[in-house]
Amino acid sequence: MLFTLTYVSRATRDFTPDELGALAEQSRRDNAARHVTGVLLFAEGRFVQRLEGARDTVAALYARIARDKRHTIVLTTDVRDLTHRVFAGWGMGFLDARTMLNQEPDEFWSRLPDTLLDDPTQADSIADRLRALLG
Repeated sequence: MLFTLTYVSRATRDFTPDELGALAEQSRRDNAARHVTGVLLFAEGRFVQRLEGARDTVAALYARIARDKRHTIVLTTDVRDLTHRVFAGWGMGFLDARTMLNQEPDEFWSRLPDTLLDDPTQADSIADRLRALLG
């Protein structure tokens, strides 16, 4: 059975595009070995990540992620079974809102973490929108 978990967290510092790119590459390599897919977004000093995969694998990965010192105030917004992967084929898609402003309105990026916290039922529609941006 497929499982998804989405979380929002606050970055402990500002990250350069190169640092975020390296983080995304590391995630892609690690997740491919675990058969985990998803997306990582950096917007307004916050991370939003959706993980998809086997329940035990995603739970163990999330426990490790939650302890990572690069972020704090890690809040789970969506946890449930899935019928299909939204990010199939992506070890970990990555979007940095600072470089995506021309593709979505600034308000979308600035409100996205709060939208997920305020209304977790938006997780699938937001995931679909992010998937479309990844191409």
